[in-house]
Amino acid sequence: MRALLDTSVILTAALNQQSHAYRLHEISHAVQFLITPKIRAECTSLIKSRSNSEKKISATEYLIEQFLLLIRAHEIDDNDTLTPTKKCKDPNDQFIFDAAVHANCDYICTYNCKDFPKDKIKIAAPLYILRDNLCQNISLLIQHPKLSSKGTLLFIGQLHHKSSIGSIIKSKNGTEVYADGNGHIQISGITNTIIKNPLPEGERMALSIRYHKGHFYADNWKNNNNSWKKTPLTEARCDFPEDTQPQLFFVAEHNFYGHVINVSGADRFVKDGQMEDALENVSLGATIDSFDVKHGIENLEIVTTINGCAIRIPKY
Repeated sequence: MRALLDTSVILTAALNQQSHAYRLHEISHAVQFLITPKIRAECTSLIKSRSNSEKKISATEYLIEQFLLLIRAHEIDDNDTLTPTKKCKDPNDQFIFDAAVHANCDYICTYNCKDFPKDKIKIAAPLYILRDNLCQNISLLIQHPKLSSKGTLLFIGQLHHKSSIGSIIKSKNGTEVYADGNGHIQISGITNTIIKNPLPEGERMALSIRYHKGHFYADNWKNNNNSWKKTPLTEARCDFPEDTQPQLFFVAEHNFYGHVINVSGADRFVKDGQMEDALENVSLGATIDSFDVKHGIENLEIVTTINGCAIRIPKY
């Protein structure tokens, strides 16, 4: 297997050692990771545009090199003189796509899945590649969702009964989203809920719960002829407070009963176009895991020790 690493993945891995991008080192025995001179230069350019501190710029460059060594990344040519392949949505990504195609890569590993053509090569977020090449474990199946007054929760799996997903999200003020005995998504205390369809049972489903600014949507997604279609389950006009939290199997004595393929979430409303990338990659990680480079650089600590300088990367 060969995978060309996009800039977003390299920077995320270097600055966040809890990320799936950093965990790619666990499969470096099975996947050959590639970069090009332009990708390396783009990393440097991005770092310098996000910080005025020479020390922190140098520290971040050092962390990038350490990550590339860890995954045994191999540098290939940019192939500027070769005929361009199929056009990317963003012309700035064309050199990455062309290099990957000419190097016969199996993947482009990126967080910008929507920017690349998908008929020549697999466009995949780090988690997707990890799932392809690691034995399944709970840390890959479940990414504890961080929700708030706005959020998106994605559950991919299969229920043994329409009602067995039980409580889905809940706030301390008592607002709760749950599935009733008929598999209808309900919201406690909300009277203007529009129930359209129940949850399916005994088949794979991709349930999204999305809410913001007085709007709530529960949908089930299916792939028909390489196109994702959503079936609306419930709509409502309501607000959620900041302390909204996922329930499912994250709380004690939950009665969830089913098979989990992935659970992930974000404290923002993920739009339909981004949902398609998340569904293709079997996780919201395809849209939310890319790290804020400026934030990461600002929070690096450079400390002086007996043996010289050391870099401390905060935990997120």
